[in-house]
Amino acid sequence: VDYFNMPKEENPAMGIRAIRICLQRPDIFKTQLRALYRASVFGKLAIMFPMIASEWEIVKILEIIDEVKAELDSEGIAYSKNVELGCMIETPAAAVISDILSKHLDFFSIGTNDLTQYTLAADRQNPDIGKFCDTHHVAILRLINMIVKNAHKNKFNKINENTGMKVIRASLESINCSNILDYNFNSTEFIYTLKLKKEGLIYG
Repeated sequence: VDYFNMPKEENPAMGIRAIRICLQRPDIFKTQLRALYRASVFGKLAIMFPMIASEWEIVKILEIIDEVKAELDSEGIAYSKNVELGCMIETPAAAVISDILSKHLDFFSIGTNDLTQYTLAADRQNPDIGKFCDTHHVAILRLINMIVKNAHKNKFNKINENTGMKVIRASLESINCSNILDYNFNSTEFIYTLKLKKEGLIYG
């Protein structure tokens, strides 16, 4: 975004983007969060944070959210007390520590476009990368399985999946992701999302 005056990066996919911008510019982030929380009185709201790689990022986000809610309370501005908080699982680091992240959050959304390119070191925007960026690679399926199992450990015990590409159901069944529900095959682009919800509810 031009008005952010972001410096040019040689590898922006691994640079200052998504939640990294928010945490480096907390004044902008707090303004966005204030707007979201103020809007929460008009309907059900869930906030999802992208590009998470470390637990400290979630801890810092929650600290900022507490500051925002305290400010709204002091100003007498109403907001919902039931805003759900989740994060994208799109880095291998987030997948590996998903058991830790789930203790802080209400849901996950797994973004396998980025998860695939980061795991396989294959730029998905490079037209020549072809077969090297394999969304059905066993490493990706194992990471999905790890996330599901880690989420179950912390009572994320129902899973709703929304898929933007035809996924081979047998591949998921072979790694015992038997709780993945509600398949949707309606696009040629691979935007594969699992939403994991606590307390035995299906999210989505």
